[in-house]
Amino acid sequence: MCWFYLYCHQESPFTAKATPENESAYERLMDARLKLEGLSAEIDANKESYMDFVEQAMEAPELMASLAAGLTKEEKHLVELELMILEQVGDLDSAPPTRGTRK
Repeated sequence: MCWFYLYCHQESPFTAKATPENESAYERLMDARLKLEGLSAEIDANKESYMDFVEQAMEAPELMASLAAGLTKEEKHLVELELMILEQVGDLDSAPPTRGTRK
């Protein structure tokens, strides 16, 4: 049983019995979190380059098509989603601070 099954059946993952399936699911979750943390650090370190790339990709359909060449429909959607998220981050970074927030 994975943690999602336990969650759906209202069993607490904190009191669930240790099983090979639960341990495997937890290890995969932690691996994914570490990969995301590494990717996030890379994006932060190269933010200006990423933002330039996002702007170019959103404005040039041919670049977007070459980017997604050979990908499945789902993978293409993930690329588009990631570009939209980065575009939103750029919009947030360039927006003036709102009342009650610190910069």
